[in-house]
Amino acid sequence: MAKNLHKIQKHITKKRGGKLEALHENSRDAKRLRRAGAREDRLARIASTISKGRQLYVNRVSWFQECIEDASSPIYIHRSDEEIEQLKQERRKGRPPSKREEALEQR
Repeated sequence: MAKNLHKIQKHITKKRGGKLEALHENSRDAKRLRRAGAREDRLARIASTISKGRQLYVNRVSWFQECIEDASSPIYIHRSDEEIEQLKQERRKGRPPSKREEALEQR
């Protein structure tokens, strides 16, 4: 049982003298129990999706590392070469490169 739900059940049981089953459906204590249960379910769902995401991330990182180890030459991605060439052609002779061009070359 989850920590928060257990604490609320314990508190309500202590307050009612050991009778947790005799709650009215819409009483304050019943609402507290429902909220705590829903909170625990939500946290469990979030934790499971986070763990799945971490596993997926680890798989992607390991795949990328394997690809890098196989490469004998330096790795260079030609993603923005066309844009860099276009910016160089638009620039007047003797002018420094634009900020966009510098950022693309660094990337």
